[in-house]
Amino acid sequence: MDLNYFRGKNVWENSKTKLHINDGRVFVRRTQAQYDLIVANLPDTRREGASVFYSLEFMKLVRSRLSPEGIFITHLWRSAGPGYGRQEEAAAMLIITATAKAVFGGNTYLLSPRLWPKKVKPYDWGAPPLLMASNGPLDLDNAAIEKRFQNLEPKPAWMTPERCLRWLENSYLPPGLDGFPISTDDRPAILYASLWKRRPAVSAILRLDD
Repeated sequence: MDLNYFRGKNVWENSKTKLHINDGRVFVRRTQAQYDLIVANLPDTRREGASVFYSLEFMKLVRSRLSPEGIFITHLWRSAGPGYGRQEEAAAMLIITATAKAVFGGNTYLLSPRLWPKKVKPYDWGAPPLLMASNGPLDLDNAAIEKRFQNLEPKPAWMTPERCLRWLENSYLPPGLDGFPISTDDRPAILYASLWKRRPAVSAILRLDD
């Protein structure tokens, strides 16, 4: 991650900010701290070595470091390239979601305005798909979300309480998810997404994404 991204956002001036320069998975494994929120800025799934950040083992590590009401969130890369089209992208997204669901159960949410039938607002379009999972059921009450945002410092510029609630209310857990493999360290199914690109759930997502 480019640390210059945080310039002017009052991050470095915040007394709560602690910078650790380390491999992300190593840090999560070694720390004994509990976190209310873990945000993972992960690399493209096809990058060498990246599959360990999308595996069952990593998801279990993350969950073990979350507080009882803690939330894990990461974007889902959709990077097309030679031999890697929209079907492969959708299959990879579903494999990651299935892997997260194996750890977090029903508290797994696929968030993407592109998958909202007739519910998209113009300023949401084009936002990357997000995977969110929590240790327990999320309270979708507007007052509860407002309270969470009041405790945030610095205040997020893009994600507002209203937008957060809208994304949560339109979260998507596609049918047929149980038919996708779980990606593990020794069996990284995420690297072979093309093998599942013709599953009905892939077609369903692509129809919503058109």
